[in-house]
Amino acid sequence: MEKQNKSEWGNIELPGLTDEELFTTDWNHLDAVKARSASKEYQEKLTKYLSSDHYKKSRKEWSQRAKTDKQYKKRRRQGIDNFLNDPDRYNEWRKNLEAAKDRIIRAKYKPMQTPDGIFESLKAAAAHYGIHVSSMRDRMKHNPDKYYYIKTT
Repeated sequence: MEKQNKSEWGNIELPGLTDEELFTTDWNHLDAVKARSASKEYQEKLTKYLSSDHYKKSRKEWSQRAKTDKQYKKRRRQGIDNFLNDPDRYNEWRKNLEAAKDRIIRAKYKPMQTPDGIFESLKAAAAHYGIHVSSMRDRMKHNPDKYYYIKTT
Protein backbone atom coordinates (compact mmCIF):
# COMPACT_ATOMS: atom_id res chain seq x y z
CA MET A 1 0.00 0.00 0.00
CA GLU A 2 1.39 3.32 -0.96
CA LYS A 3 1.74 6.20 1.48
CA GLN A 4 -1.09 8.75 1.41
CA ASN A 5 -0.96 12.48 1.86
CA LYS A 6 -2.76 13.95 4.81
CA SER A 7 -5.45 15.43 2.53
CA GLU A 8 -6.32 11.92 1.33
CA TRP A 9 -6.83 10.41 4.77
CA GLY A 10 -10.22 8.80 5.24
CA ASN A 11 -10.64 8.30 1.50
CA ILE A 12 -9.53 4.68 1.43
CA GLU A 13 -11.76 1.83 0.39
CA LEU A 14 -12.34 -0.91 2.93
CA PRO A 15 -12.27 -4.40 1.47
CA GLY A 16 -15.71 -6.02 1.35
CA LEU A 17 -17.75 -3.01 2.50
CA THR A 18 -19.16 -0.22 0.42
CA ASP A 19 -19.85 3.19 1.93
CA GLU A 20 -23.58 2.48 1.81
CA GLU A 21 -23.17 -0.82 3.74
CA LEU A 22 -20.82 0.80 6.20
CA PHE A 23 -23.19 3.61 7.14
CA THR A 24 -26.58 1.86 6.84
CA THR A 25 -25.80 -1.36 8.73
CA ASP A 26 -26.67 -1.19 12.43
CA TRP A 27 -23.48 -2.15 14.24
CA ASN A 28 -24.90 -1.77 17.75
CA HIS A 29 -24.22 -4.92 19.75
CA LEU A 30 -27.34 -4.58 21.89
CA ASP A 31 -29.58 -4.62 18.83
CA ALA A 32 -27.85 -7.79 17.68
CA VAL A 33 -28.47 -9.39 21.08
CA LYS A 34 -32.15 -8.38 20.96
CA ALA A 35 -32.48 -9.81 17.47
CA ARG A 36 -30.85 -13.07 18.52
CA SER A 37 -33.06 -13.45 21.60
CA ALA A 38 -36.13 -12.84 19.48
CA SER A 39 -35.16 -15.53 17.03
CA LYS A 40 -37.06 -18.78 17.18
CA GLU A 41 -33.87 -20.87 17.15
CA TYR A 42 -32.53 -19.15 20.26
CA GLN A 43 -35.85 -19.62 22.07
CA GLU A 44 -35.83 -23.32 21.24
CA LYS A 45 -32.28 -23.75 22.56
CA LEU A 46 -33.16 -21.90 25.74
CA THR A 47 -36.26 -24.00 26.32
CA LYS A 48 -34.27 -27.18 25.74
CA TYR A 49 -31.63 -26.10 28.26
CA LEU A 50 -34.13 -25.05 30.92
CA SER A 51 -35.85 -28.43 30.69
CA SER A 52 -32.55 -30.37 30.86
CA ASP A 53 -31.58 -32.42 33.90
CA HIS A 54 -28.29 -30.50 34.20
CA TYR A 55 -30.11 -27.20 34.68
CA LYS A 56 -32.59 -28.67 37.18
CA LYS A 57 -29.76 -30.28 39.16
CA SER A 58 -27.71 -27.07 39.27
CA ARG A 59 -30.79 -25.07 40.34
CA LYS A 60 -31.38 -27.54 43.15
CA GLU A 61 -27.73 -27.31 44.26
CA TRP A 62 -27.79 -23.50 44.24
CA SER A 63 -31.03 -23.35 46.23
CA GLN A 64 -29.57 -25.80 48.78
CA ARG A 65 -26.40 -23.70 49.00
CA ALA A 66 -28.49 -20.56 49.57
CA LYS A 67 -30.35 -22.29 52.41
CA THR A 68 -27.03 -23.40 53.94
CA ASP A 69 -25.67 -19.84 53.70
CA LYS A 70 -28.75 -18.47 55.43
CA GLN A 71 -28.41 -21.05 58.21
CA TYR A 72 -24.71 -20.24 58.60
CA LYS A 73 -25.40 -16.51 58.78
CA LYS A 74 -28.13 -17.12 61.36
CA ARG A 75 -25.80 -19.26 63.53
CA ARG A 76 -23.01 -16.69 63.19
CA ARG A 77 -25.34 -13.84 64.16
CA GLN A 78 -26.51 -15.85 67.16
CA GLY A 79 -22.90 -16.51 68.17
CA ILE A 80 -22.06 -12.81 67.95
CA ASP A 81 -25.13 -11.92 69.99
CA ASN A 82 -24.18 -14.49 72.64
CA PHE A 83 -20.66 -13.06 72.73
CA LEU A 84 -21.85 -9.47 73.11
CA ASN A 85 -24.38 -10.44 75.78
CA ASP A 86 -21.76 -12.27 77.89
CA PRO A 87 -20.09 -9.44 79.84
CA ASP A 88 -17.07 -11.49 80.96
CA ARG A 89 -16.08 -12.61 77.46
CA TYR A 90 -16.77 -9.19 75.97
CA ASN A 91 -14.77 -7.32 78.64
CA GLU A 92 -11.82 -9.70 78.23
CA TRP A 93 -11.91 -9.14 74.48
CA ARG A 94 -12.00 -5.33 74.94
CA LYS A 95 -9.08 -5.49 77.38
CA ASN A 96 -7.01 -7.54 74.90
CA LEU A 97 -7.92 -5.14 72.10
CA GLU A 98 -6.83 -2.10 74.13
CA ALA A 99 -3.55 -3.84 75.04
CA ALA A 100 -2.87 -4.55 71.36
CA LYS A 101 -3.60 -0.92 70.47
CA ASP A 102 -1.20 0.25 73.18
CA ARG A 103 1.57 -2.01 71.82
CA ILE A 104 1.05 -0.59 68.34
CA ILE A 105 1.07 2.99 69.58
CA ARG A 106 4.21 2.41 71.66
CA ALA A 107 5.93 0.89 68.63
CA LYS A 108 5.12 4.01 66.59
CA TYR A 109 6.57 6.35 69.19
CA LYS A 110 9.95 4.82 69.92
CA PRO A 111 12.79 7.29 70.56
CA MET A 112 15.14 7.75 67.65
CA GLN A 113 18.75 8.84 67.18
CA THR A 114 19.67 11.12 64.27
CA PRO A 115 22.77 13.23 63.49
CA ASP A 116 20.88 16.23 64.92
CA GLY A 117 20.14 14.48 68.21
CA ILE A 118 17.54 12.27 69.88
CA PHE A 119 13.84 12.65 69.01
CA GLU A 120 10.85 11.17 70.81
CA SER A 121 9.47 9.54 67.66
CA LEU A 122 9.95 8.98 63.97
CA LYS A 123 7.23 11.54 63.30
CA ALA A 124 9.00 14.18 65.39
CA ALA A 125 12.30 13.55 63.61
CA ALA A 126 10.59 13.79 60.21
CA ALA A 127 8.96 17.07 61.24
CA HIS A 128 12.36 18.43 62.34
CA TYR A 129 13.87 17.66 58.93
CA GLY A 130 10.76 18.86 57.10
CA ILE A 131 10.19 15.54 55.32
CA HIS A 132 7.52 12.84 55.29
CA VAL A 133 7.71 9.87 57.68
CA SER A 134 8.28 7.48 54.77
CA SER A 135 11.30 9.53 53.70
CA MET A 136 12.60 9.29 57.25
CA ARG A 137 12.22 5.51 57.08
CA ASP A 138 14.22 5.56 53.82
CA ARG A 139 17.00 7.44 55.60
CA MET A 140 16.96 4.82 58.35
CA LYS A 141 17.14 2.06 55.74
CA HIS A 142 20.02 3.57 53.74
CA ASN A 143 21.99 5.09 56.66
CA PRO A 144 21.49 2.76 59.64
CA ASP A 145 24.59 4.11 61.38
CA LYS A 146 23.17 7.68 61.45
CA TYR A 147 19.42 7.11 61.83
CA TYR A 148 18.20 4.37 64.20
CA TYR A 149 15.80 3.60 67.02
CA ILE A 150 17.05 3.72 70.60
CA LYS A 151 16.20 0.74 72.77
CA THR A 152 14.27 1.67 75.89
CA THR A 153 13.58 -0.53 78.89
